[in-house]
Amino acid sequence: MPGIVAHMSVAKMVGEKLGIMDSEFYRGNLLPDILKGDKMDTHYKVQGKVFHIPDSDYFWDHFDMSNLLFLGYYTHLLLDQFFMDEFIPSITTDRHIFHDKVIYEDYDKSNPILIQYFGLDIKKLLSMLVFDDEGIDFKRLETNLDCLQISKEGDTQVISIDEFILFLEESAERIVKKIKSHKQYQLS
Repeated sequence: MPGIVAHMSVAKMVGEKLGIMDSEFYRGNLLPDILKGDKMDTHYKVQGKVFHIPDSDYFWDHFDMSNLLFLGYYTHLLLDQFFMDEFIPSITTDRHIFHDKVIYEDYDKSNPILIQYFGLDIKKLLSMLVFDDEGIDFKRLETNLDCLQISKEGDTQVISIDEFILFLEESAERIVKKIKSHKQYQLS
């Protein structure tokens, strides 16, 4: 699944298009990756075309989307779903792409480019992404927040940064359309 910088980039685009600048929305965008427990559960995963993907429809049907934390969570799940079911199969047939860690190196190399391209304010994000909840795995939280500041030199091996940026922009558009298409969607 994509890293925190990709998630925060999409959160920013979706938030701007929906007029949401609230920290709860950004916190929700990180929550699935930092909750205690198995990611099959925190991501509500079902079998996708190749990989397990989040069941975003289940999440929408069972949680209150007027709550910005849950709307952020939903946005995270949709990006993961698009990434695992569409983007990754379009760039490789390697079903073990996440086991050899090369893709994580690509995240580290693409992070500074994404941060600059999408105009992410890392200090502001770090101040918003503060959690003291009982259900948080603080090791996962620390690992994710550290990724906001990791930058490695060199060319990516699996991900084309230009294609990844286009994917993130298109995903944000799709997420906004999907949210707006739900009849029960209303921000209070």
